[in-house]
Amino acid sequence: MTTESDPTQSAPLVRALVFVTSWLCVLSGLYHISAVYLRPLPGEMHPNMHMLLAYSILLIGGAGAMPQIYGDKIRKLNFLPLLYLLSLIPAVIFYYFVYEMGEGWSDTSVWWVYALPFAIWIAMMVVEKSWLALLLWVLGFVPAPILFWYWGSLPESTHEPTSWWLLITCSAIPMMWTLFAIFFRPAEGVKKAGVFLLVFFIALILIGWRIGLWAGQSDEVRSVLSLWPVVVFAFPLFWAKRRIKEVFQEYPAHPFPAGFTIGLNAGMLFFVATACLYLFYYHEEMVDRPGAPTIGDARVGFVMLVVALELTRRCFGPPLPTLAVIAFTYGLWGNLFAAPFGHGGHTWIELQAKLSTDFIGGVLGFLVVISATFIIMFLILGAFLHESGAGRFFVNFALGLFGKMRAGAGLAAVGSSALMGTVSGSASGNVVTTGTFTIPLMKRIGLSPHIAGAAEAAASSGGQIMPPVMGAGAFIMSELIEVPYFHIIGYATIPAILYFTIVGINIHFAAGALNIQPLPSSEIPSWKEELKNGWFYLVPLAFLVYFLFEGRTPVFAGVMSVFIMVGIWFYRNVTEFLGTLRKGDKTIADDVFVFVPVTFWVFVFFLFALLSIFELGFGFSLGIYGEPTWSKSLLAALALGVIGFVLMSVFNRMFSWVGEFWREIERNWLAIFPLTFLGFWGVLGWTSGVAGLAIVLVLLCAWSIFRGNGAQPTTMIPWYFAFIWIGAYYVQKGIYVLLPAVANFGEWFVPFGFIYDGLIFFGLAVIVQRVIFSFGSQESEAEAPTPSLKQVLAVSCNPFTYLQRAKQTKETGPAVQAAQSASDWIFRIRDALRVGGRQGAEFAVTLATIEVVVQVLTITGVGNKFAYMIEALAQDICFFGAAAGGGCAYYIGLDGFFVALLLTAVCCAILGMGMPTTAAYVLLAILGGPVLIKLVGPELTHIYGVEWVKEFVADKGDRVAAHMFIFYFAILSAITPPVAIASLVGAKLAGAPYFKTSMMSLRFAIVGFIVPFLFMFDPALLTFAHPLRVALSASITLLGFIAFSAGAQGWLLERLHTYERFLLFVCFVTFILFVIFFSVTMLVTGLVCGGIPLIRQIRDYRRN
Repeated sequence: MTTESDPTQSAPLVRALVFVTSWLCVLSGLYHISAVYLRPLPGEMHPNMHMLLAYSILLIGGAGAMPQIYGDKIRKLNFLPLLYLLSLIPAVIFYYFVYEMGEGWSDTSVWWVYALPFAIWIAMMVVEKSWLALLLWVLGFVPAPILFWYWGSLPESTHEPTSWWLLITCSAIPMMWTLFAIFFRPAEGVKKAGVFLLVFFIALILIGWRIGLWAGQSDEVRSVLSLWPVVVFAFPLFWAKRRIKEVFQEYPAHPFPAGFTIGLNAGMLFFVATACLYLFYYHEEMVDRPGAPTIGDARVGFVMLVVALELTRRCFGPPLPTLAVIAFTYGLWGNLFAAPFGHGGHTWIELQAKLSTDFIGGVLGFLVVISATFIIMFLILGAFLHESGAGRFFVNFALGLFGKMRAGAGLAAVGSSALMGTVSGSASGNVVTTGTFTIPLMKRIGLSPHIAGAAEAAASSGGQIMPPVMGAGAFIMSELIEVPYFHIIGYATIPAILYFTIVGINIHFAAGALNIQPLPSSEIPSWKEELKNGWFYLVPLAFLVYFLFEGRTPVFAGVMSVFIMVGIWFYRNVTEFLGTLRKGDKTIADDVFVFVPVTFWVFVFFLFALLSIFELGFGFSLGIYGEPTWSKSLLAALALGVIGFVLMSVFNRMFSWVGEFWREIERNWLAIFPLTFLGFWGVLGWTSGVAGLAIVLVLLCAWSIFRGNGAQPTTMIPWYFAFIWIGAYYVQKGIYVLLPAVANFGEWFVPFGFIYDGLIFFGLAVIVQRVIFSFGSQESEAEAPTPSLKQVLAVSCNPFTYLQRAKQTKETGPAVQAAQSASDWIFRIRDALRVGGRQGAEFAVTLATIEVVVQVLTITGVGNKFAYMIEALAQDICFFGAAAGGGCAYYIGLDGFFVALLLTAVCCAILGMGMPTTAAYVLLAILGGPVLIKLVGPELTHIYGVEWVKEFVADKGDRVAAHMFIFYFAILSAITPPVAIASLVGAKLAGAPYFKTSMMSLRFAIVGFIVPFLFMFDPALLTFAHPLRVALSASITLLGFIAFSAGAQGWLLERLHTYERFLLFVCFVTFILFVIFFSVTMLVTGLVCGGIPLIRQIRDYRRN
């Protein structure tokens, strides 16, 4: 029975929208996986498909997330929504193609086609009696005729196009957004905020009036400095905005009417989906006419831009879309600015084309290409890890390692965030994933809520700097500086280790200062048990690093890691199930049986690697490598057999469980031994060593049979399973060969041909299942304690149809349970694809919006001008005057290079306010990256000499250091007040004050704000030096931050005296100066200052 409080259960439309969105996300995930190597789309068509899926997922999914609108309210509209959708079809067609239909066709001649959807839109709100929404909707279009009336008085660069659709859209969107945000709420709230609203609009009008006066000045008189009144008016504007927000929190806005929401979302979906399809079919023609778009091209680009900005606002709030609008405005009217920030300006059509349909940037730029290739692969991998339970495993594993320590729960937050951060691209998402478990634990052991929230926020923010994935920004960095991604991983390793180590030490010292006691032993999981149950979560990450180390592309590494994740997940579930089917005495438990094949494969790999070392490294002739002649193969078999027997005997004496595992291996020889041979053959090819291994495995098979180990169900089922599915694959290939029309029909489904192939493939499996059902009796099998061979094979063909049949025949028992377990596993895969597809859609529109800003900065040249400004300000600042020979008197002052770094860090913090960290990094990389790259070389020349710097620049170290500096500060903007997203989420989970939590996060993450300055002056922290220098710099940096953490928290081994805290701060400063200048004096001073409190603490600790 459904209830009125749950509209998703009573509204078929809501369920349909949720269903469609879910499978669109799954389709997006499968498409992006298959598009890498199976059926890739050419040129810019793949990013376009990426955007089409993103638009559809977010618009349909947003509708499905509003059951209060699409529930019972929509029924009151009767047939009007359907009529509105039908009216959109001719409107969309004429909107894009009216000027291509020949003479006599124009917007004016078909005005009624455009007017019809608006009329039905109005009718829907009238039927609902949503008079306030209708009034605000109408008022939103009021500026359009005013703009059109005064169009001729605007600068000539804005005169194209004069089409009414652009005027209405440009004026109606911000106007309607403002009106609904303010007035669509209880009248009491509007009255209470009346004074603040008046101040807000007066300040806004004055700002607009002052900018208008400035724009009307002649080029000789106009100056940016004359805009100073705008800065003055901005203060009351922001004050009023904050007070309005406080008032409106008590009076939230009314839910939007169903008619209004349907009109808006359905209209955007129809127009933007058609725009993407337009790009598909006219792509080649548009490439041949760059810079000369048709009216249809212009309208396509405009719609894609507007919808991308709106969806970014829905996903991440208004800061980033607002910045994009400012950038677009600057691209249009930059000619109004004086040097150095002025430029020639652009027309609407020209700028819009460069941001969309010219395929050189904007919504189809390189950031969207990266999103459609690199980023979404790792989002899908992270989704698979998350949906399979990796988050809980990481928390429990870290808690098992550190739980017995004083701040065990806090250190578990650090460890789990570091592990989860390797595949997560969101600091706030990381906080939610791991903080859900760790923050309550930290509060339970006695940590204050703001400390618990701050610890999780600081640890989770560092997840994006932790190799091997490092979030989305690292892939963009690799493309920008043209350095292989695997090298970036290596450069980032030491700073990341320093970050997490110091954050953990900070939390540990804070727990000591608060006299926090460890968790009870009963609440601390065993890390060995957790590792035994969750080892497979680490395998995809290990293979990811392996593929990158081999020089594979990140896309290949991501795709293969996803496949390996699914394969290992499948292997674990299957072996646990097969363990329950074993007959006879079970020497090991069913849940341990999963390790039996793995243990044998690891042993054979270790044996093979050991003999390879002896042959290649020491010159012993063992026949492991070479042509597979009889003599070499027998020699390899003898070596493998003898050495393997000796090692097995030694291990058997050392570990009691080896004998039990070997008995299980003998019983399951039919699956384990052949799979071992196939694995080595597939990886190494047919060599003498593999042939020798085959001989040994054949002898082991014979020995197992001689010992009475026949064909167990656990060994027969995998071969039956392989026979069924491999047979279905080749039958499908045969059908394509014999019936070319069937194969050719799949071309109609490009780029989703995998759906067509999959339907045929799984359809053949269902036919096989029907054949299996026809053999034997069902009644005799239902009462068996374990599923029969026939039932297992039927389940493996298709668990869903098996469950459907069981429901019809009222079958129960272990076979149904096995089918239910298999179907649940498939549903979890679907959920992982759904989460990955949804996250990929959000990243797509966000990066498209960022790319709009980046492209404007590029075509206007403001990036170079910003770099020039920083370079001009990067001068030495002396506090006591300059010295006679250059530099500062008494060495007291700021180096010019340090000033440039400080300015860049401040810009990162400002741009990162409320903005995705990836967006902040990209913008600062475009703006500040060039100047830092230019300055780092001359600065390091003074320290290391010309020859070293030449080698450093040749290795692109200047690019790596500059972009890594920007990357760090962009990431840490998530915990930098006043807008610290990660700290905000942590504070909400902990129930703590936001600002207090944010300030404590800064204390915990202090290492992240200082280490970037250090590796700019000492690239040894990025491994650009001799290994001994790298080790020394990393060690001294670690000791320096330990001293700082102890001094800041007032605790080392026990509570510190005031003078000891002062000495530790001095120790920190001198160690940092040693890392920069490599001064022995600083090192000795730091050791003395740090040693005094340490010796006293050790003495008192032993005494007590």
